[in-house]
Amino acid sequence: MASATATPDTLPAWQMLSQHAQALKHVHLKNLFGDDPGRWQHFTRQVAGLTLDLSKQRWDDDTLEHLLALAQEAGVPGAIEALLSGKRVNVS
Repeated sequence: MASATATPDTLPAWQMLSQHAQALKHVHLKNLFGDDPGRWQHFTRQVAGLTLDLSKQRWDDDTLEHLLALAQEAGVPGAIEALLSGKRVNVS
């Protein structure tokens, strides 16, 4: 878990995410849809009458894995647990 003063861009997972972003930088959406005909279904969710369509973003399953790793390194799960258990999470 990261320290309370650590910023996400100082974490190793950020560097991995940044490298991954550079690899996807010049990938065209047309190619992403061509490589995955089910992309719309895969990256679209409907919740409470809202549709969240992330299929038209330059990302893939690896991007999601990198984002989840960053959240883990940044201590997001612990912060969520603290928040839900009533602990003070914003000490400003």
